[in-house]
Amino acid sequence: MDKLKSLITGLRNEDGLNSFWEGAINDSKLGLVPVYIPNLLDHNTKVLDIPLMNRIINEAIPDLPDNTKQIIVITLTLTMKKNY
Repeated sequence: MDKLKSLITGLRNEDGLNSFWEGAINDSKLGLVPVYIPNLLDHNTKVLDIPLMNRIINEAIPDLPDNTKQIIVITLTLTMKKNY
């Protein structure tokens, strides 16, 4: 997870956000932009499915500061190569 977080330029921990958000990026125009990264060790959060989207929309977003204008949700696509 640390390697994944290091790939996102400007991502930093933000004490004002709950633990759902991995951190935030400070944008000069948008202000604080919370970032969600799936926990690859937790099979329940690997896939961006309808229950996770509902959790983001109905639980996580309403808890954000009122001046939040944008969020970032990182999704990953993993492919496996098989040699024949």
